[in-house]
Amino acid sequence: MSSLIVTNKHISALVNSVTPNYDDERCTYYHNRKHHNLFRHREQTGKVLLEWNKKAFHEAYVTETFSETCFYSYTIYPPYTPVQILKLCDSYIYQVDDARGWTESEAYRIITAIRDRATRNLPGYEDADWCI
Repeated sequence: MSSLIVTNKHISALVNSVTPNYDDERCTYYHNRKHHNLFRHREQTGKVLLEWNKKAFHEAYVTETFSETCFYSYTIYPPYTPVQILKLCDSYIYQVDDARGWTESEAYRIITAIRDRATRNLPGYEDADWCI
């Protein structure tokens, strides 16, 4: 597997995707026995995703060096479509899922919450039958 460190724009697009569509809407995940609200902690959320990405890269390429000065800076971008967010999630997951502890990590829970929200925002999702 190859691995790369995704860009700030990539992470910001994921983090921006949790902006509420209406007042009561929340995008949360559960980690370390606490619920976390992604919208309220966008900067920290981005930092968690970048740090996990750097950890996975380092595990994949122990002998390779990368800029330790990689840092996350939250930036607002125009919203992307739910399909684009799902693709960005898949790309991020591809970079990190071989790292030890991925499925127990906070980053895993964040990406799962973002994927779930993007899925619910797909055109036609709300109108689709719950059971058939």
